[in-house]
Amino acid sequence: MKPTIPKQTTPTKRKPSLPVIIFSSIGLIFAGYLLYIYFHSPFSPINRAAEVAAPLESALVKAGGVKKCSLGDPGFSSFGVDNLRPSHTGVYQLQVGRKEAIEIITRIGKENGFEFKTDKPTDDVNAGVNFIDQTSKRNPYSELRDGYVYASGGVDRYGSNQQCGIGTEILVTNESQTIVYVYVSLPDRKK
Repeated sequence: MKPTIPKQTTPTKRKPSLPVIIFSSIGLIFAGYLLYIYFHSPFSPINRAAEVAAPLESALVKAGGVKKCSLGDPGFSSFGVDNLRPSHTGVYQLQVGRKEAIEIITRIGKENGFEFKTDKPTDDVNAGVNFIDQTSKRNPYSELRDGYVYASGGVDRYGSNQQCGIGTEILVTNESQTIVYVYVSLPDRKK
């Protein structure tokens, strides 16, 4: 007796029914709406100022900077007008003297499209130096008002003892190490 081999059948593809298509489409639209609300709400993880500061911070790391802390505000608060402006600060320690740190800050600013200027002499080791630019770059984000990016860099004075937070490591600027920061703020969010 010859064994019989069952005939193989090709499964037929079933087309989704109209209710499945409709509910799937509604589900996708609803999920997209929830994502839009999430990324445009006070709970959003996106800080546009941190995005603008990222190239400056990357350049500081390439120059040997060690990030000690950062602080920022995505600018979503509706509780006050001061909280509608995205901002970001990154604090770094460089293992160079103050003069070299000043050169690094001005160089990375220039390489990233900023013309940092200061109104203080940079050779006074007992004074902190701030470098500011508020006219080189326009705000690139449509959810923010039109205007310029405010960017600054800073180098601490000798002997300054700063902390990133209560009970954290004391950050010192002296002949062989320097604390520097980069700060970026953007125009207010549109209401």
